[in-house]
Amino acid sequence: MALAREIIHEADGRHAGTRGCQTGKSTPLRSSYPRARVIDLLAAREFVRFSRDPGLLGEEIEASKDRFVVIGEIQKVPALLA
Repeated sequence: MALAREIIHEADGRHAGTRGCQTGKSTPLRSSYPRARVIDLLAAREFVRFSRDPGLLGEEIEASKDRFVVIGEIQKVPALLA
């Protein structure tokens, strides 16, 4: 899927080299991209929606006017990375 917008995701601890520690990645990303749409997969409603239908993410991004999307805890729904 070719998206014209940039998708920014927070790396989980293993990718960030923090051995699973919370490193406060959300705050700097939200500061750097204040107009970005934020999807937080720790929020139960968001987690359930995208777990049930991972294709929904692409559909919503394509239909929106958001230029940047920050996805928190993307490792919780690995299908979103496919």
